[in-house]
Amino acid sequence: MFNTFYGNKGVDAAHYASSVLGADIISLSWYYSCSPTASWLLQEKEILDNGTTIIRAAGNGNNNCGGNRVYPFSGLEDERTIVVSSTGKDDKHANTFQTCTTNTSNSHYAEVDLCAPGYEIMGGTSTNGGQNTWPYYGCYYGTSQSTPLVSGTAALMYAVNPCLTPERVQDILKNSTDPILDESNYSGLVGTGRLNAFKAVKGAQESYSNSLDLFIKDRDEDFGNEQYPYHWQADRDESVDIWVRNQPDGFSNFEHQEPEFQNSSPVYVYVRVRNKSCSDASGSEQLSLYWSKSSGWSSWPQNWDGSQSTIGNKIGTVSIGTLEAGQEDIYEFTWNILNPYIHQNWGSCLLARIENSSVDPITVHPGRLDDDVFYNNNIAMRNVVITDIIPGVPPPGEIGGLYYPHGKYVFAGNVLSDIQEIDIVFTMSENETLKSLNDEAEVRLLFDDNGWLIVKDALEGNSSFEILRDKEVLLLAENARIDGVEFPPNTRIPIYIGFTFLVEKISGNQSFDFHFRQYLTSSDELLGGVHFDINRYNRTPFDADAGLDRVILSGESVSLSAVPINESATYNWYDQEGNFVFEGVGFSISPVISQKYKLEVISDVDGFKDYDEVQVEVNPYWIESLSPNPATSNVQIDYAIQGASSAYLMILNQTSTVFNNYILATEHNLININLSNYLSGIYTVILICDGKAWDAKSLIIN
Repeated sequence: MFNTFYGNKGVDAAHYASSVLGADIISLSWYYSCSPTASWLLQEKEILDNGTTIIRAAGNGNNNCGGNRVYPFSGLEDERTIVVSSTGKDDKHANTFQTCTTNTSNSHYAEVDLCAPGYEIMGGTSTNGGQNTWPYYGCYYGTSQSTPLVSGTAALMYAVNPCLTPERVQDILKNSTDPILDESNYSGLVGTGRLNAFKAVKGAQESYSNSLDLFIKDRDEDFGNEQYPYHWQADRDESVDIWVRNQPDGFSNFEHQEPEFQNSSPVYVYVRVRNKSCSDASGSEQLSLYWSKSSGWSSWPQNWDGSQSTIGNKIGTVSIGTLEAGQEDIYEFTWNILNPYIHQNWGSCLLARIENSSVDPITVHPGRLDDDVFYNNNIAMRNVVITDIIPGVPPPGEIGGLYYPHGKYVFAGNVLSDIQEIDIVFTMSENETLKSLNDEAEVRLLFDDNGWLIVKDALEGNSSFEILRDKEVLLLAENARIDGVEFPPNTRIPIYIGFTFLVEKISGNQSFDFHFRQYLTSSDELLGGVHFDINRYNRTPFDADAGLDRVILSGESVSLSAVPINESATYNWYDQEGNFVFEGVGFSISPVISQKYKLEVISDVDGFKDYDEVQVEVNPYWIESLSPNPATSNVQIDYAIQGASSAYLMILNQTSTVFNNYILATEHNLININLSNYLSGIYTVILICDGKAWDAKSLIIN
């Protein structure tokens, strides 16, 4: 793969093929250096700007640049270059085959876009001018074998869609791959997967449009086809072409942020529009952006048009201009969000629509905005909520008798004018690279009065939830469902979804995902959802300490007190049935029976939580007194055994060799015992009721 001949001559040849010959694809299965030169970088950019796709081999492990990037055209300086590494016929990146050579591996690093078969590849060999004998083929390995497979696929893509650009070819190739089975061993280093030539060519063919066709991606695998753009049960509200920034840097920073309210300061929303056709935009097309409170089911234009400005409204409209064929552009909007301290802590959904097109109008599906998005490539939604749990940002706390942790309100319900049965589904984690939220945190749902009336019956007896009290529910399962909830016409209810991390369970993981979705019960059709990305910081742990276990007599009071932690915190106490008992560091209580109390300590700084328990044993039967003590010939024993079915006293010497039992009348409360037959010494008097020893006292006999 290394060849000094291909240095500047090879780069110049590639540039000539692009600029003069108009090549669609440059395929490089060679390298010259492990570092770039300025002229190579300029030529790489010019080739790509010409509309020529560059596909280059990643390298063969330590054989080439120590497994690092190879040049020219590494993919680092211009991400439009497609970098290819290898897999075997077992769809693994690691080499498990030894036929061609031994101990070979292929390079993997962050710039790799995808892989293709590159171990044990049968290929033709040179005849050497007729001097070599048959067979003219042999076994080969390396990314030099993988790269032509991707280049050949790209050629087929151009054949079915001449409107493609290098960016579009790369996008389709990367988002039509199949999984690499050992990808977890090379996380982020082997691209999106193994080449699937059929899906890539099909994606290119189905996205072809000779007439103007502007679109916004719903998902990574959405290539703009309006018939069947992706799986019909896939989420339609996580557009990768819409993102929020709290500062005007979204043209270069594509990471979606949670909008932060600041007086007199807007947040910034960015929308990418793509022209996948062979025609330039006319200049009349407009891009409009709308917001609405997050919901599991939406319709158009209800809740988006500003008729209820605290529910949703139009953010703005910009001209798309004359966006050229095959190109894309990013458009910026400023958005003055509502004050969450006045309008509650709601998640927001964004809706982008390409409007005012005479060539590509929008088809509206009444009551089904999800279908508007699915069947119109010029509409996209972003219903992703970012929840950042960071130092100094406390949760909302107690409101109306319920504690609200970090989280957001969402709507669940029915947007149609007739009764609908809805399944509501909560999923802890779907990202295989992230640890499950259920391993480290509590997820609670809080309802208002009307919402509780609607969902309560469906929650009772559901093993995926624990009803903590009216209107407050704890999720217990990774995938929790509330099935068959009957919603009246045009009825939506707010649900607060809150997240509390448990100090004793926190690990090195700092990012988690959570999903709320609605389905029609009758058909299991996905209506929509809200998707949470939860990020937390690593904090210094603390321990909840409820003190030592206690033993008291029936009718007595006991004082329970927590050991304060070294920061501002809320202390809540619950009985063993989960009923709230007291808020504060300590309190006194007179339990009727033995009881275990749970202490909940919630940091006021960031909402992290820890638990402890304390056992209070209530003794219902006891010995009140021994009189006299020391005794000589007689002792009176006072006792409390009210409620016992049977009772007796046992007097036992220190070596347990002498003992006597005295039956007690349960309606009495004292007994006199003659001690004349006892030797001097120390004895133990034990009270036994209903077969169990409850109390004991020492008796000295002189």
